[in-house]
Amino acid sequence: MAFQLKKTILAPVAVLAAVLVLELFLRLAGYASPPKEFLFDGSYAASRADAPRNNYIDAVFSDATFNIVVFGEFWGYGLGVTRDQTFPALLEKKLQDERHLAVRVVNVSQPAFSSREIKGIFQRMLARYKADLAVVMTGMADCVPNDLKENYFGPKPYSIGARKTSDRIRVLRLASNIALASRLNGRDIDPEGPKDFVERYRTIEQTQSSLLEIGKAAKEAGVRLIYVTFPQLPEPGWFSPHYPLYSRRNLLIRSAADNFEDPVLDLEKLMPPDKVAGYLLPWMRWPNLNPTGHRFVAGELLKMIEPMLSAVPQT
Repeated sequence: MAFQLKKTILAPVAVLAAVLVLELFLRLAGYASPPKEFLFDGSYAASRADAPRNNYIDAVFSDATFNIVVFGEFWGYGLGVTRDQTFPALLEKKLQDERHLAVRVVNVSQPAFSSREIKGIFQRMLARYKADLAVVMTGMADCVPNDLKENYFGPKPYSIGARKTSDRIRVLRLASNIALASRLNGRDIDPEGPKDFVERYRTIEQTQSSLLEIGKAAKEAGVRLIYVTFPQLPEPGWFSPHYPLYSRRNLLIRSAADNFEDPVLDLEKLMPPDKVAGYLLPWMRWPNLNPTGHRFVAGELLKMIEPMLSAVPQT
């Protein structure tokens, strides 16, 4: 009787000890650990001055500078990184500080923007910032399955939040990740697959229409335009799963660019599938660029833009 009682008492103690050891191991290994200033959805844990990405909301623009306007969604906005780490900010820094050129880069990206929202503000932003060049990176938000839309868009990234208990405790995060991975496992998420019945945030026809209207508006405004594709993303993993935000709209992007003879920064070709994970934040459940990824995109954009800047004065 005493032995059975002892077993009954020791069993939960042993389980608790095992959980605590696993928690310690996960913390030491840095599992699912965003920087202190961020929450797991990529928004700031507290108010930050650099949460809005547009440095030039109240600035007066003129023809004295070469003005680049970046239109994008969550990659353009830079969820999970500071403003100075985003590729629009890095591109401006390279052009201003290293090339000493009179260039401004305006980032009007927002995480929840689809191609339709970008189309809606495109002409107005070109006129407001006297744009000489527009960079458009869209298509992945369009592909978000409707049943995951709330998980994806979440709160505004500049809202003040607090870390939840389930986020602070790594064992709970691990269990939650495994549960998510099991839910996503085997899901037919490829829009080009023969059995794709997933209802998406924007249909292929809506995306195509928006991209063509963006291209037409740029031509009518006399503004040069660069489209950017998304790379092929890795499959969701069991311990660090991400939502299946695959972009199969790259064909539409290339088609729109061909239609208006606009150049394309083709990240699908520049970021090989086996290398893409190294450009993404490991602690976020939807794919977002890490600082290395933003530096890569800024560098590739710089290569495309430099030939356009021969007539731009130095500062």
